[in-house]
Amino acid sequence: MKKIILLFCFFIVTHAFSQSNTDRLNNLLKNTTGKEKVNLLNQISKDIRNTDVQQAKKYAIDALTLSKKENYKEGEIKASNRLADQYLINSKYDSAFILANAILADKKNIDGNSRGESYAIIAESNWHLGKFDEAIMNYMQSANLRKQENNSSGYGSSLIGIGYVYQSQNKLTEAEKYIKLGLEAMKETNDPIYLIKGYHALANTYGMGGKLKEALAIDSIGLALAINNKIETGISMFYDNMANCYLYSGNYKKANGTNAKSTYFTNQQLKYIVEKVLMDQNPVGFFW
Repeated sequence: MKKIILLFCFFIVTHAFSQSNTDRLNNLLKNTTGKEKVNLLNQISKDIRNTDVQQAKKYAIDALTLSKKENYKEGEIKASNRLADQYLINSKYDSAFILANAILADKKNIDGNSRGESYAIIAESNWHLGKFDEAIMNYMQSANLRKQENNSSGYGSSLIGIGYVYQSQNKLTEAEKYIKLGLEAMKETNDPIYLIKGYHALANTYGMGGKLKEALAIDSIGLALAINNKIETGISMFYDNMANCYLYSGNYKKANGTNAKSTYFTNQQLKYIVEKVLMDQNPVGFFW
């Protein structure tokens, strides 16, 4: 249940922040052909991976079909990764694992970023299937490849993935180490979505270990980032964390006031999702 809630929170953040970019790419798609169209289809599929599962899959299939027609191997591999990622979203972890391994086995697949993404998909599949050692090993492979390609956000994401695996086993010292390393790498790109994800993971790790002062400090950093970028669900997530810290430290007055702020922003976003997203889509695969 905790994993579902965390994914749901990140779904809201990602949707609210990336919708305008997706609309822009969709407009460009109408006037593109060939390899450029393959690239756009892959990018849109990635952008809407959590918010419109069926459409994301359709874009990936269209990209795969067109890339084969254009004999565009790089586009074909990226489209295959998008389809493997869709298996993850739909909780088909064995299928994601099989497809990602097939992508890695392709001798023409020499792009480090594509291979790094395949290893990350395998790692997350391992994690959900309870194969923690294999998950860490494959996240390491992913991190190394992405680092070689100077992909700071991808490298940081793989390291935070390792942190999540350790956190789920209550190995909090190791979780803290890798989440911090991931955050440090991501600071180079200054991408608020991924930084918020990292700060939230680190604050939760501190909270699980009873380090309430440290958790509050990280929550404050994440909250400021969310406020500056007007990411309301990020604001809610950090207010919620802070309310829990105040509650467990016995400061009930602050806990109550902070929880009220969290509830306000959560209600605003839930209203947005019901009106703008869930009424038009069927995201059942994502939630369960």
